[in-house]
Amino acid sequence: MKIASDFFALSSASLAADSARAAAASAFAALVGWVVIMGTVPSALVLIPIAMGVLGCFIDSVIGATLETKGWVTKLWNNITSMALGAAIALLFLL
Repeated sequence: MKIASDFFALSSASLAADSARAAAASAFAALVGWVVIMGTVPSALVLIPIAMGVLGCFIDSVIGATLETKGWVTKLWNNITSMALGAAIALLFLL
């Protein structure tokens, strides 16, 4: 499969840089969201939305490289699915 081989042909430096950007964006959003919504200094629980933000980014990439490029889902459904799966997994961590 050409799509799968293209997806896995990413260089390790590119993957590391993308992962770092995803982690930084997730950390920023989670920390700002925590302070604005909770009004307190973040606790260790802030690690859950940070991790789920990175996971959601990876899910979005996998769905985009597989289903979206084949035309089976649109970008909108890719985004909705990634956010829903990330949120569902975060809820499992909290239970």
